[in-house]
Amino acid sequence: MRRTWVLWVIIVALIIAIGVVATALYMKVFSPVKYEGTDVGMPNPTVSGWEQPPIDDPHDLYGQVDQNNAEDVIRAVMTQFFSFDFRPGHDETIQDAPERTKPLLLPEFYDNNHLGFSAQVGLPGTVWTRWKADHEKPAVAVKVLKDDHPQDSPEHVSRVVAIEVTDSKKHTYQWTGYVTVTSRGWWRVSYIHFSDQGVLYTGGGDTPLTRDLKNSHIH
Repeated sequence: MRRTWVLWVIIVALIIAIGVVATALYMKVFSPVKYEGTDVGMPNPTVSGWEQPPIDDPHDLYGQVDQNNAEDVIRAVMTQFFSFDFRPGHDETIQDAPERTKPLLLPEFYDNNHLGFSAQVGLPGTVWTRWKADHEKPAVAVKVLKDDHPQDSPEHVSRVVAIEVTDSKKHTYQWTGYVTVTSRGWWRVSYIHFSDQGVLYTGGGDTPLTRDLKNSHIH
């Protein structure tokens, strides 16, 4: 009888010992490690955030554009739309400059409208023919105006812009445009409307030319 009692004591002791060891192993393997102080061998953690997507930009035009800023995207597109470059080895037609805006346009907007970009520019053929003959690279100035526009939303932002293109003969060509950008995570142009176009000759003695494009739009 005494031998049986001793045997039970041994069994209970073994069970308790196994439990203590198992608990210690569990705490070591599965419990979170608590660090006290600092470890000079560990670098400071890097603060992460949203990174703007790379732009498919073969001409390297948009590296400084803030794709999270609607007006920045509008300004970049309108500037490039009118950045004609007829120096040797550059543009062949008036269509080439607007084509370079493709990286900042909604794909469906580009697909539906790019063939009509040169018509939307609206310059007489005699002008760009002269520019090509003279190897012109006119200067472009784009200003986002404070004119009335629909209230901004998380999905759409619209702005009125004024564009001026000035060639080496001091002929300044002006457009007023209405541009909408749409958010696809980042802003892309989804609508362009030219409500007015005029040409102001400030030098050279040419006759001023004015052309009304109030019904000209692409979307």
